[in-house]
Amino acid sequence: MSATAPPHRQPQLFRQTRQVLAILAGLLLVASAAVAGVLVTYDTASSSSLAIKAPPIQWAAGADASSTGFVPSWSLSSNHTYFTVTLNSVPEANVTWQNLTTLTNTDTQAWTVSVGGPDLSSYTKVVTFRLEFYNPGGTVAALNLSAGQTSASLGSMAAGASLSVRVIAQLASNAGTQDLPSPVRLSLSIS
Repeated sequence: MSATAPPHRQPQLFRQTRQVLAILAGLLLVASAAVAGVLVTYDTASSSSLAIKAPPIQWAAGADASSTGFVPSWSLSSNHTYFTVTLNSVPEANVTWQNLTTLTNTDTQAWTVSVGGPDLSSYTKVVTFRLEFYNPGGTVAALNLSAGQTSASLGSMAAGASLSVRVIAQLASNAGTQDLPSPVRLSLSIS
């Protein structure tokens, strides 16, 4: 007896082996197609340099920023995004700073600007706290914080345009520092 299978069984074994190989090959193709669907390729590494662009709308000191008496100090942040002003509280003061600060568009395109601030209507000793934004053509917008107005649109500021900011403040006769908000923060929104 030989070790080989009978001749009539060889074709059947060969057929079964071919079927198993065909199934395995099919599974392998499906698996490789699935893997190919999730392969991620990355570009070669590159370097880039990033810089923070200066804000297009910037604060600057106005003519009344250095006034004595009611404005003992005024300072501007290094990136011109905010300023800090200290106002002396003088009872019954009714003061107007004609040009406490300015806003300037330093960009080469126009920007739509809005300004916001806190609602000061609950501070009863603050009779008036109003900011007016104006140019040589007249008042563009006003923000009356003492009346509860918390935002105002300055509209579109053209490239290079500036607005002066007039501040009108009036305190009640018996107002003290404890009756005043500290600090009052204004915000700019640019689009």
